[in-house]
Amino acid sequence: VNTLLDVSQLRYLCNREGISQVSHRGDNLVMRLDSNYVKDPLMLLTTLRETDTRLQLVEKPYPAITMKFPGIKDRELLVQSLRLMRVLSERMDAKRHAQAEQAAASSPEE
Repeated sequence: VNTLLDVSQLRYLCNREGISQVSHRGDNLVMRLDSNYVKDPLMLLTTLRETDTRLQLVEKPYPAITMKFPGIKDRELLVQSLRLMRVLSERMDAKRHAQAEQAAASSPEE
């Protein structure tokens, strides 16, 4: 049951950031991006770099975020991926909140 809940939470967090598919290929976690749903690509890119230096953005054969997990077992991969997406999502939320506050502060009062 915990594994199903972890998978559901991972999918939810990924979907929030415009990641449409998550897969495991060899030692890599591959998170496919859907450009129609990535709200702020530059923010996502900078947050990826700040979150974990193992995260890499690739363009071919499709836009995706990859991360190497050498020799990791499936359950541990899920745990690590979920932990990573929680941190990424929290940082993205904080940046969006700061951006909204800044926009509100700079808009002219009526």
